[in-house]
Amino acid sequence: MTSHLLLSLLFLSASTQPPADLYAGRAYSRGGEICFDLPEGLVDWGALGKAALGAEGFDRPSPETLRKYPYFESGGSSNARFEAPVPPQVSDRVWQVLHENGFQPLRPKVLRGEVIYNVNRSFEVLGPPAATGQACGAGSRDKGKAAFVLSGGTAGGWSFAPVKASAEAPGRFAIEFMGSRYRFENPDFAVPRLQKVLVFRSEGSRPLALAVWEADPRCEVMCCEASFSLFALGPEGALQRLEDNGYDCDV
Repeated sequence: MTSHLLLSLLFLSASTQPPADLYAGRAYSRGGEICFDLPEGLVDWGALGKAALGAEGFDRPSPETLRKYPYFESGGSSNARFEAPVPPQVSDRVWQVLHENGFQPLRPKVLRGEVIYNVNRSFEVLGPPAATGQACGAGSRDKGKAAFVLSGGTAGGWSFAPVKASAEAPGRFAIEFMGSRYRFENPDFAVPRLQKVLVFRSEGSRPLALAVWEADPRCEVMCCEASFSLFALGPEGALQRLEDNGYDCDV
């Protein structure tokens, strides 16, 4: 089962804080695409799902129809997948993807949505549908796996550099940056082994640190093929954990 974690908004407090509209969300490499979570409320996934499936197909799908959709026994759900054009509120924004090896601007080409129906073994719907989705665009193979997406709030382009991390204890690490020492730990879903740390900087924004955790092919924790953490670096070692992202995880 693929594990996705919920997205959150970026908020900081300092003289160098990024503007309030800077957004940091999770991004995922899917084949030759990069898909990413949009800010909550930016698009109406329920309305898009109803437009794609039809009002009756969205609200009252038959058991026969639900059997045709991908079925996830562990969650008792049948999921209808659909595509939709990218609306102006998404295409008009600048999106910057942070990868395990750098970053790239990304222009979404399509919205990929999913309507989730909780069903019983007879494929009878047990409650109202839930719609969600992601924006997707062409990926860059030389950048490796995508980790997070940024949008808005920055006056300049991003740059990055690797920084050396030291292990203070199992799963606990520290980095030195601009004369300050920052300490952080691995998230619960990632193995406590750090592959590397990249620090991203942009004019008018507080530096961001991307921790790339080692893959977990031996299933020590959750068998995740990609595990990342994103932090904001403040003055005097003040560190704010913004997001964790683990995907392609078998639980």
